[in-house]
Amino acid sequence: SPQTTVYDGSPKELGSELVSDGSFESGTDSWTTSANSGDAPSISASTDRAYVGSQSLKVEQGGGEYGRASKPFTTVAGKTYKFSLATYKASSGQDVAYVIRASTSAHGSDVSITVSTLDEWVVTTGYFTALDTTSFINVLPHNHNTGDDIAYVDNISIKEVKMGNHGTTTFL
Repeated sequence: SPQTTVYDGSPKELGSELVSDGSFESGTDSWTTSANSGDAPSISASTDRAYVGSQSLKVEQGGGEYGRASKPFTTVAGKTYKFSLATYKASSGQDVAYVIRASTSAHGSDVSITVSTLDEWVVTTGYFTALDTTSFINVLPHNHNTGDDIAYVDNISIKEVKMGNHGTTTFL
């Protein structure tokens, strides 16, 4: 039998904020660091640069292989999330791209965005579908095996994408 679907046109909305203190005004919260081998980066809430407020997360590469700063947050497997953050990397002797990742592990790269703009704040926005109940935002200041670069991160936001366009189906 024929059917008709009518959409109410409701917009796709975002859920509540999943990252507490994404502007680092209260410190580094539950951020951790790691490297595949060698020394992990150091992190601090820094007043050196800030996109919003007076502090940002300073991630200073420790020379280890693929050193990164990571923050876990709670997700629901199968749900879609929107993330955005501002990053800054100054020119250095190693002018290489740096990487922002949203993933299901502190070492994962489910969504990997390479940023090669230096000496200015870059706002990066992306979407990912959670595969587990914990996901991570990862910042790698040096997109290479080793390095001693510094990247700053600020204004982090992660929210669930709520589906809009509710439909009503009528069977005729």
